[in-house]
Amino acid sequence: MPPGIAGGYLLSSRIPSLMPGNRVEMLVNGTAFFPSLLEALDAARESIYMDFYMINDDKTGNAVGEVLMEKAKKGCEVCVIYDGIGSYASEEYFKWLNSAGVQTEAFHPVRFLRSKIGINRRDHRKMAVIDGRTGFLGGLNIAEEYGHPEKAWEGWRDTAVKVQGPVVRQMISLFLRSWTRLGRSVPEQAKRSLAESFWDEEHGDRGIVHASVAGTEKIRGRREIIRAYRKALWSAQRSIYIQSAYFLPPFSMRIALRRAVKRGVGVKIIVPLHGDMLMTHFASRSLFTRLMRAGVELYQLPGPNMHTKTAVIDGVWSTVGSFNLNHRSFLHDLDINLLVIDEAFGAGMERCFMEDLSKTIPVDPRKWRERPLNEKIVELFCYALRYWL
Repeated sequence: MPPGIAGGYLLSSRIPSLMPGNRVEMLVNGTAFFPSLLEALDAARESIYMDFYMINDDKTGNAVGEVLMEKAKKGCEVCVIYDGIGSYASEEYFKWLNSAGVQTEAFHPVRFLRSKIGINRRDHRKMAVIDGRTGFLGGLNIAEEYGHPEKAWEGWRDTAVKVQGPVVRQMISLFLRSWTRLGRSVPEQAKRSLAESFWDEEHGDRGIVHASVAGTEKIRGRREIIRAYRKALWSAQRSIYIQSAYFLPPFSMRIALRRAVKRGVGVKIIVPLHGDMLMTHFASRSLFTRLMRAGVELYQLPGPNMHTKTAVIDGVWSTVGSFNLNHRSFLHDLDINLLVIDEAFGAGMERCFMEDLSKTIPVDPRKWRERPLNEKIVELFCYALRYWL
């Protein structure tokens, strides 16, 4: 842990990868994410590495695909990983990309006699690295529902970040571990990017933000992000603000939230009013009563579907990424999150949270207890299946 860092009391002693010298820009919704991503892709000169759970062959997928093909034709090294179940694009779409030199690989596609473990473990990441210097990660997939090119890139409520600095090297390493396990060799430009120094004033990469990238691939990486979350929750002194599209935290995390309230910490959690995954949505609702009884404040966000996975604690500890507070992320899926320790970035995260909070519907504890019995039964049934959700 860096000595004297603001918010150091929120950090686990087992996070050796927290590094200074990064620039981090928050990108709220597809209206900010897609123009920034496409601009970076269009400016690529050497390499583009992308890993997305969902890539669709709709207008958004085609817009991104056309840029990837143009860059590949110009000699840029373009490698793309997509999930074999999460992505709805046809084989023709990927053949279209391959025809221009874009290298693509499906993660755990559905095959006859594939093991149950293989089918259950999905690549849930959403990330891109351009020229080894600029990275994007968050909750947005390459699909129209996250941002439609004919609607000024409007779409679901979601958050991503653009990063530059030492953490980009961590992103490349995560990508390469997946790429090589899919049977592909390490790209030449990736070797150069990992060998280069990111402390390069000439390229303007150096910033002032302490940050770290955690990827839930192996057990060690999975524990790293869970441990970081738990330590911050147990050590919070002022506030815990969480936005979670699929809110199904394990018992230990729920205990940490309750204890935080007892310490006088303000705990506010925003969840969707209507979730896109119905079983997860109902399972999540089964937890509301006990949390509210402990003093946790719950809010439901109406409007476009909320797909956000963010948290900011004490205005200095922040995380953005694809990691959900549910069993899929805790036990099964490959995810990626950025941990940021910075007061300025934390203040921006709090402003964004408060803006969403002003649009929410508070969950009233009394009315919640009086909801119909059939709803409670459905919620308990779905919660019993939480391991798969």
